This record gives sequence, C-alpha cells and structure tokens, in this order.
Amino acid sequence: MIKNGEKMIEIIREKKFKYIYFFILIISIQLILGKTLNINGTIAENIILNIIQIFILSIILTFIYYVIYNISKKIKIKKNQTKELKNKWIIYFLIIIISWIPAFIAFCPVLLNYDGPAQIYGFSIKGTPPSTRQPIISTLMFDFFYKIGLNLFDSVSLGMAYLSIFQMIVMSSIFAYTTEFIYRETKNNTITIITLLFYALFAINQLFPLMTTKDVMFSGLGLLFVIKLYELTKKDFKIKEYILVVLIGILMLLFRNNAIYALIALIPFIIVILKNDRKKCKQLIIVIFLIIILYQASFNLLIFAVKGQKDNDREKLSVMTQAIARVTKLKIEELNQQEKDKIIYYFGDINELVQVYEEHLSDRTKERVRTSKIEENEIEFIKFFKKCVTKQHEITLI
Repeated sequence: MIKNGEKMIEIIREKKFKYIYFFILIISIQLILGKTLNINGTIAENIILNIIQIFILSIILTFIYYVIYNISKKIKIKKNQTKELKNKWIIYFLIIIISWIPAFIAFCPVLLNYDGPAQIYGFSIKGTPPSTRQPIISTLMFDFFYKIGLNLFDSVSLGMAYLSIFQMIVMSSIFAYTTEFIYRETKNNTITIITLLFYALFAINQLFPLMTTKDVMFSGLGLLFVIKLYELTKKDFKIKEYILVVLIGILMLLFRNNAIYALIALIPFIIVILKNDRKKCKQLIIVIFLIIILYQASFNLLIFAVKGQKDNDREKLSVMTQAIARVTKLKIEELNQQEKDKIIYYFGDINELVQVYEEHLSDRTKERVRTSKIEENEIEFIKFFKKCVTKQHEITLI
C-alpha cells in the first residue's frame, strides 16, 4: 500500500504529468463551466460544486492520458516503418476521441444549430422533398440517424446521439491521420504534439462534431482531400489511390454546394506549382475534372432518387452580395443615384439591405437578392459587382 502511494506521488511529481494536467485542467474548466452556463444561464451559482467537478474531471482525464502516453511508449515495432505509423495513427485517434468524450457527455445528444434542425423538420418530420438549398446528402444523413433512433429505439434523442458519435469517429480519424501525416513529413515531435493537442483539446474541435451542420463532414473531407492532393504531387500513386482521391473529392463537393467553385479555382494554382512537372500536372487536372463530372452526375442522381427540388443559384452569390451590401452600408452617402438604383433593382429596399448586412454572415444579404433580376443580364450584374469591389478595396485601405 505504501509502495503504491509512493509510486502515485512519484508520478504526480513528473514534469510530463504536470504538463498533461495543465492542458486537461483548461479543458475541464471549459466543459464544466460551459455545461453550467448552458443549463443555468449563469456560472455564479454552485461555484464550490463546479470547482469540485472540475477537479475530479481533470484528475480522471489526466490519468487516462498518462496511461495512454505510457502504453504508446511501450509499443514495440516488430516489422517496419509502415507498422510504426499505423500504431501512431491508432494512438492519435484514441487520444483525440477520448478527449472529446467529456464534451459529448456535456452536450449529449447533439448540438442543434445552423441548418440541421430545418433539414430534419422539413424532410424527416413533414416529409417535404429536400431542396438543393442545403446539400441533399447531409439531409439524408440527418434523416438516417433520426429514423434509426425513432424506428429502432423509439427515441429521436438516441438517434441524434448516434449522429454525434458517427461524426466524432469520422473527424477524429481524419485529425489522427493529419497528425500522422505531419509527423511523417516533418519528423518533428514538438510540431506533432502541438498538432495533436490542438485537435484533442481546442474547444471548437471538440464541439464541432456534435453539431448538425453540413460543414462538419465537409471540413473533414476537405482537409483529407488537401492532404491527398499534396501527396499526389510528391509521389506516384497507383490506380486505386487515384480512385480514393476522386471518391473523397466527390463526397467533399456533395457536402457543400458551392465548393465546386473553389475546386475549379484550384486548377490555375496546380498549373503554376507543377509547371516543371507536366506529367503530374496533367494527372492532377484530369483528377479535378473527373471529380467535377462525377460530382455533377452524383448530385443529379441524388435529386432524382429523393425527388428533390432544385433551388436557385443564391449559394454562389455569397461573395458578390456581401461585397455589394458592404459598400452599400459603408459608402451609402457616396453612391450616386444610378448606383443606388442598381442596388434597389437587385435587392429591393436599400435601407433594409443596410440593416440586414453582417460582416461575417452572407445568409441575410444573399436571401434578399432577386435572382430573377440577375438572370435577365448576368454580365451586367458581374460588372456592377466589380465596380463595388473597387469601392470595397478603397474601404479596406481606409
């Protein structure tokens, strides 16, 4: 008994244990106070109870981390470097997903936010055919877990909990792969540890997989796609690896309607970066075009399969509407009557456009644009947008 006590004291005195505890303490404070604030609307009540909960949670998680850390050190590599990297991925994955468990417990079953609730209510509850306003694949994913909970367990909450768990597994797998990739490329333990701690402990990374938004899967697939694209430039891939990259790219685009424009914009950068390697440049451009073609086919197939409704092209107007709305708000006194008339023609009431404009959110300005007016003369609208960009640049300089 005495020996066990002495061993415990020895562990607590270790520097690595103190470092681990420091990071765990920060995240424990976030989780406990966040949960208290979410439930009570204040953290002023039950302060002593909160302190006790923070202390207990931080101790438990620290010892879990410490055990995982020591297990990882004792893993013996018997075969080759590939085997070593595989083991590292498993360890990274376990560290990340275990770190996220307190957030899952605190906010279980799911964080209903952004567009998810409307998608679930419209398709799963009302039975309205899904619209392409939101990615159909994300609507179907939400519906799948909603129906799993309702039909198998008679509990929608349980179905939404499984959605959170599914997204946690996907995102922690991708983050673990990214951490492994960074280690493989840099061989720098410090950078790798910082990356791992960021993915495991940063609050937004913990809460993100619990959200009902298309951006969860899109961001994970986007990160994975960028890494695979980078690897394509560095080494020769086999056919099956090219197929994997194409599949990742298609899924990425399906989870974000306007992501296709970013992919198209990537082509000039590929040409510049790989100008001295024409063969590789040609391969990557073929991959990009193949992704775009197959994505479009998959997109139309999904619409047909669920009898979806095609929405208008508002999504691709985010940047344009924001630029025009920003200029309208900040330069309204300097706009001439012709410019004001243009804004009224495309958006309606100019004062309402000023009121709804938000710097970091395009939804409200995008909703006000009259797409029918743009369709009458798209070139004219683009010219007006360019004119506003010039004015916006002047605002930035000021």
